[in-house]
Amino acid sequence: MSEERSLVTVSKTSFGQFKKFFESPIAMYERAVEYIQWCENNPLYISEQVRKPGSATIIPGIDGAEPTVIPPELLIEIPRKRAATREALSLFMGVGPHYYATFKQKLKTGEMRDTENEDWQKVTDVIDGMIFAYNYEGAAAGQFNPALTARYLGIAEKIESKSEVKTTKEVFRIGDTEIEF
Repeated sequence: MSEERSLVTVSKTSFGQFKKFFESPIAMYERAVEYIQWCENNPLYISEQVRKPGSATIIPGIDGAEPTVIPPELLIEIPRKRAATREALSLFMGVGPHYYATFKQKLKTGEMRDTENEDWQKVTDVIDGMIFAYNYEGAAAGQFNPALTARYLGIAEKIESKSEVKTTKEVFRIGDTEIEF
């Protein structure tokens, strides 16, 4: 692996415990910050046909970039903010797409025991908060699909439905015995 990363090779011991990839919780946090910055600096591009005969189109720049003037009837690439996900964070860190979630789960259940366990938990909580805020704010600003983002973040709108059911008791008497239905 390259020296720019503070990662070590992942492996699963015969006892089923995952080895940590990072030297410290701070190293993991710093890599997550790099990932969020990478999302900002590497937008996705959407091709769009511009058809305004006789006039040019001006597309405002994102994050302070210069606006783009487009001649009529041209196919252009429009930058769109890239969403941040825990799965993509794992890949950015150089591990499998579900490593981060598994790592958090093993911290929570106590399967990964060491003197810094509490620090690792705090850092993963902060990283989750960063990803949540980044995506939530992006959806609120119209950069991401709000329904898709809400589903990913687990905050989908819930619709409550109430219905009332009335039951009636019927009592039958057979001799000295009462039977209720």
